[in-house]
Amino acid sequence: MSNETLVDLLHARGIDQVVLSAGSKTDLTKLKAFKTMAATAGIAPAVKVELMVGANSWVYPEKHQRAIEEIKLISTLTDHLHLDIEPHVLDDYRARKQQLESDYVELITRVREETDISSVTIAVPLHWQQTTYAELVSVVDEFYLMAYEQKNARQVIKRLQPILEVVPVERLRLLQTPREFASEWELEQRLLTVAEATGIERFGLHAAKDLLRLAGAEQ
Repeated sequence: MSNETLVDLLHARGIDQVVLSAGSKTDLTKLKAFKTMAATAGIAPAVKVELMVGANSWVYPEKHQRAIEEIKLISTLTDHLHLDIEPHVLDDYRARKQQLESDYVELITRVREETDISSVTIAVPLHWQQTTYAELVSVVDEFYLMAYEQKNARQVIKRLQPILEVVPVERLRLLQTPREFASEWELEQRLLTVAEATGIERFGLHAAKDLLRLAGAEQ
């Protein structure tokens, strides 16, 4: 997706925060140009730009130091970091759920203690142990709740209840994938229903290209 298309999408949908993937394959020239274009277009600093980095294997203790070093490199580009580490998709998660979630908390804690990142957000599923969310509250600025592949709003609301008991609602952002919905109206209704029942007022969409595809299908 071109920078111009992304800026137009932000304007058209009133989006005030964007997460951009960062890593060894990131086009740094394009990234810096986007920041400049965003500022010129008048959407920054109102729009918060986060850089996303991570690997699922980082959850293992023997990978923690490598993760810290890579995050320190990214911190030269931003002080707003989104960590994309999903231990629940690893082959050994079911057998070692409690340990892997504990290792995850340890890693995030180290990120806050050993780097200069001022803002850390994370993407988490809805099925972790409640204690894991509770332990993360002190080291995470915002939780992005991956409410993907849920049958309906009622199911989403039910699965959010344990999280709402331990995480302040203002620190929660519900994520949806536009490709799961037939129209933007249907997507909007899901978000409104969840917001009314839970008090969650922040939402995110994964990913921009899917939102464009959904919008295009309605034209």
